[in-house]
Amino acid sequence: IAAARSPKWTSTPCCAARCAVRYQDTDGYVHNEVWDRDEASGDDTMARLSLAWDPTDSLRVVGKVSYTEMDRDGIEVINTRADYSLLQRVQQGDVAPGFGLLQVGGVIAAASVPGYQASTGSHKYDTWSSNPRYNNGDSEETDSTQASLRFDYDFGDYTLTGLSGYSDFNFTQDHDVDFHPGNAVQNFDDETLDLYSQELRLASNFDGPLNFIVGLYYEKQNLDALSRPIADGSLGGVFGKLPASAVNPALPSIPLELLGINSIWSGAVLGALAGIPPAQNPLFGTEVTDLMRTSEFNQDTKTKAVFADVSYDVIDGLTLELGLRYSEDTKDVRNQTYIGFGTPSDFVVTTGSDGRSTGNAGPLETALVQTIWGLPQLGTYVHDQDLYRKEDHLDPSARLRWEISDDTMAYLSWSKGYKSGGFNNSSDTSLPNGEPGPGTEFEDEEAEAWELGVK
Repeated sequence: IAAARSPKWTSTPCCAARCAVRYQDTDGYVHNEVWDRDEASGDDTMARLSLAWDPTDSLRVVGKVSYTEMDRDGIEVINTRADYSLLQRVQQGDVAPGFGLLQVGGVIAAASVPGYQASTGSHKYDTWSSNPRYNNGDSEETDSTQASLRFDYDFGDYTLTGLSGYSDFNFTQDHDVDFHPGNAVQNFDDETLDLYSQELRLASNFDGPLNFIVGLYYEKQNLDALSRPIADGSLGGVFGKLPASAVNPALPSIPLELLGINSIWSGAVLGALAGIPPAQNPLFGTEVTDLMRTSEFNQDTKTKAVFADVSYDVIDGLTLELGLRYSEDTKDVRNQTYIGFGTPSDFVVTTGSDGRSTGNAGPLETALVQTIWGLPQLGTYVHDQDLYRKEDHLDPSARLRWEISDDTMAYLSWSKGYKSGGFNNSSDTSLPNGEPGPGTEFEDEEAEAWELGVK
């Protein structure tokens, strides 16, 4: 904030309004062969209303409110090839057990879709994405509302300014993240952000060489984020039809379903990949179809600041501006992750965020889910963490302005600033005991800027 003198105005009492509306829709340019439609289709609606009111010569009030709604169906993804060699690499042990089968799951599931083929490389864009079992294709929805109110009040040699801001943001997405037509991995996200800010500042309008701006700032925001990845171990019902030798070359080439195995998420599969004999495998014969995890991240953030800026006309046309801002940021977080199996509509929680069995499933199913999520490749451990961070910053600034003529100005400025630290909204940073691990918290950043310019 520079301490430029606030302009005065004279007018008769009046009011004004302005309204702007925009609508846009698109059919998409990638044809989805699974759903027989063009993607990514969507529509955007945006509206903004601005009001200005000058009740007196010394008071002006301006208010704005805007609304945005964006909807998307489908995803702009083109499957260029199906790498069936990945399956052979799993058999040869070149890909990590457990995670390797998930890695090739999309390819296996894709092979079961009638008519599936890799892209020919032509100018026609085709895709074979979306998991039919979970959702009718991919979708995203965004709703956002912003509002602001500003007043400027002139009295004597001073101007008092108030700025109020409000923002409400909601985002949901439902995405196929294996990028193949068969069922493998789907991800659901839901995010809400509410923000309120208030600023008050007082500026001088002296005729002399010295002027100033002082002010206070307050901001409060709340973030709620929900994430639910889900992996279909049956790959849409085709996993049980694979030959047993695909899991272990020592097994006969008979369908896995004849051995009672219909899902990647099977104690028998994990044991075979790890080389554990069935007689020594306590989870042999236990399996689940849909593996699911829920992570909830709730963060309350508060920012308080006080600032001052002083300008002094050293000589005619040469002005020195010095500023200082003190800020204090606090973040209070509740970070939880719990695991289980099923789909979002029938999710069975086997282990709560406290690390204890919920009793919603049998002990063997519970142990299997814990074992799978605990694989190094997945690295998910249940946790319930209360996190807190507080930091403060003192940021100075200085600027020298030289008004060379009525229409030319040169300036040199120096300033310091910061970006506050915080916590990652990620479920894979927890330690096995549920405590925060590396990557849970990140530190603040500081910047120093020099600028030389002519206008």
